[in-house]
Amino acid sequence: MNESQVAFIVLYLIYIAVTVLFHNTCFAYPFRLLTTFLHEISHALACWLSCGSVRTIKINIFACCCIQTAATISDMWAAAEF
Repeated sequence: MNESQVAFIVLYLIYIAVTVLFHNTCFAYPFRLLTTFLHEISHALACWLSCGSVRTIKINIFACCCIQTAATISDMWAAAEF
C-alpha cells in the first residue's frame, strides 16, 4: 500500500467514526434534512423529465419523506423507491 491509500483508509475510518458518533445529534440534523430534501428533489426531477407532475413533497421532523406525483405512464420509472 502506498501513502495515498493509507491516508484514504485512515480518513474513511475517521469519517465512519464521526458519522456513528454524531448521527442522532442536533449538529447532524440539518444535514440529514438537506440530504433528504435533495434526494426527494431528484425523484421530482425524474418525474418532471418524464413529463409527469409533482403534487407534494413532504419532509417530516424525522427526515422521512413522501413525494406524490400525478398518475402518468412515466411514473413507472420516476417512482424508484429504495
